[in-house]
Amino acid sequence: MNIPVSFEMIERHLGAQPAGFSIVKISDYEYKFLADYSFGTLIMKGAPSMVEGIKVFGTFKPGERTTSVMLEARPRMELFIIILLWLIVASKVLPGSDTMPWWVNVIFPVFLIWTWFLYRFQENRLRSKVEAYLSAIK
Repeated sequence: MNIPVSFEMIERHLGAQPAGFSIVKISDYEYKFLADYSFGTLIMKGAPSMVEGIKVFGTFKPGERTTSVMLEARPRMELFIIILLWLIVASKVLPGSDTMPWWVNVIFPVFLIWTWFLYRFQENRLRSKVEAYLSAIK
């Protein structure tokens, strides 16, 4: 996405906290946008938490008259934990029997797909909010 203003103008607007998400500066041209509410990670603004919740990273590349922005969501650690848990359960169940119980074959993949869908939906929603916020800068 390209924004037709200088990076300095964008940086001034990034200092203000918009409604619906928070902004954290990571480095000179990289920011983290955090959703105020998250169902998948049980985050609510103002409540103490050990995780950051739904987040999108933005990398800015200043140009002459425009600033290029790349928004991305990075892989979620929770999804890797679910896969690891499934592998641990499978490794404990398989050596003692010929087949894996039906609940292992059904519950873990369904939970993994549901969790991935929930996170992806919330990340796309946050990305849309950030794009609208950045597009409004004039």
